[in-house]
Amino acid sequence: LIERAAALEHPEVTALLLAYKERTANQAKEEKARGKKMEKELSMSAEEAEMAALKAEWNFRLRPHCSGEYEIRGYKGKDTNIHVPASIGGLPVTQIGEKAFSSFWQKNEARKKALDAVTEIHIPDSVKDIGESAFSGCRSLKTLQLPDCLDSLGREAFMGCASLERLKMPDIRGGLVRDKMFKYCSSLREIAVPRRESWINTSDFSCCTALTDVVIPAQVEEIRGYAFMGCSGLKAVHIHGGVKKIYKTAFQDCPALTIYGPAGGLAEQYAKEKGIPFVPEG
Repeated sequence: LIERAAALEHPEVTALLLAYKERTANQAKEEKARGKKMEKELSMSAEEAEMAALKAEWNFRLRPHCSGEYEIRGYKGKDTNIHVPASIGGLPVTQIGEKAFSSFWQKNEARKKALDAVTEIHIPDSVKDIGESAFSGCRSLKTLQLPDCLDSLGREAFMGCASLERLKMPDIRGGLVRDKMFKYCSSLREIAVPRRESWINTSDFSCCTALTDVVIPAQVEEIRGYAFMGCSGLKAVHIHGGVKKIYKTAFQDCPALTIYGPAGGLAEQYAKEKGIPFVPEG
């Protein structure tokens, strides 16, 4: 038909026929590609299909220097209630990497928006290590379920989680030596500190404006600099006699604060030096 139209000198008809030919050829190619994709999907094993689904939702890699263990490096899905997989391809997930869920450090605007909308994250017991700033800036996060024990927890792990109201901290086998854990967690009202911790670190609870009443755990011996700085709602801190050191800036800019502790002890001495009301107890 194309040849005949050209021979009869009908350029418009020839052009229409050529366009139709090209369009049908492209459709045939697309159909063939879809068929191949379907064949590939049907031929995949259950393990391959599971791995493909995980890759679509997660960034992960085998941990360096850890044989047969995976690290979660990021989340690509859109769910607001996230359950981290305990294993990938039969191998355990043992680490949440640095900034894995952090919107603070996310450059892609769509990913940043998705992480800002996350309300729940559930971490499996297989996880042993959580990296620096892992959840920082998850401003809608209200529920975070952590394993009972960890080997390590990076600094600023929960900084800026403005909707987080309470958290049960895991026991850190290697000791928790990081700082700024809950800085800017402005809704935080309740926190259970691991028994191994002998100090409250630098800026751990600074600007946690919803805190009103804090009981320093019995094992704590030091309250470090800026630990509770800017906690404008903090009305009472109960400091036991076993605390050996309180840094000068530990309770800076806490205008409503009253300190409770043993009469004649370090807590009373600190309160007098800082002009903070003191009530003896215990």
